[in-house]
Amino acid sequence: MKTTNRQSILFLIIIFFFFLNTNILSAQWRYQSSSITNSIFRYGNVGIGGYPYYKLDVKGSFRCYSLSTTSDKRFKKDIKDIASALTMINELQGVTYMFDRSQQREGESFPEGLNIGLIAQDVKKVLPELVFEDGQGIYSVNYIGIIPILIEATKELNEQLLEKEAQLAEVEERVRRLEEQIIALGKTNTIEATEGYFLEQNRPNPAENSTKIQYRTPLEAKNIALKVFNANGTLIWQRIVHPSFEGEVDIPTNTFKAGVYIYALTIGDRIMTSKKLIVK
Repeated sequence: MKTTNRQSILFLIIIFFFFLNTNILSAQWRYQSSSITNSIFRYGNVGIGGYPYYKLDVKGSFRCYSLSTTSDKRFKKDIKDIASALTMINELQGVTYMFDRSQQREGESFPEGLNIGLIAQDVKKVLPELVFEDGQGIYSVNYIGIIPILIEATKELNEQLLEKEAQLAEVEERVRRLEEQIIALGKTNTIEATEGYFLEQNRPNPAENSTKIQYRTPLEAKNIALKVFNANGTLIWQRIVHPSFEGEVDIPTNTFKAGVYIYALTIGDRIMTSKKLIVK
């Protein structure tokens, strides 16, 4: 009987300490520090390496094989499209840096080696919604939040690219028609072509303020001119040139609008040879 009572008392003591330990853990979950794990539990927050200002606050590097953030539409409201994403991305400055380990506090573990990222104070000027400040004034950046902005910026770039491609296709079509007009103009003249006419590609190309063109003609050639036509086939510039094996002409393209042009070596109205010229 005494043995049974002792067993019962022992059992009650075990149960008592079990629940006591559980309640203590529950109550002290708000604040508990371990010198072995260097972890702190504070008001439901967990800190590894220091005081926790977030639900999980790691004062160092951590690794995981997969990371998933809740993004259910049912939990969101006031949903709006991101505007001017490319402008925001252009205002951000990516940098390389090393952590200043002299600023490292007890329990923290700054990564070693070269790092790539952003400066939180700079990001705050552009995207304050993605920058957070803890109780000690330390800034952090929500890098995942930048991904949707990058997606929209890529779309904007794609739209600009499609627009440029359409403009280029239009210019190429106009150049094709111009070449056909030039060929037709040459065929309508009765003067026969003479061998020895040659045009170098202009330098620089594309041209901005001016461009140089070297040419070669038979020394006995007469009435030679270098002419420039726009995409509509209209003559916009010309200069009489002398027969030469190494002639050069400087064209003032700063008076031309940006686009594609044709320059041609002519005898009278006959096109002897031609090339494309791009003005930016």
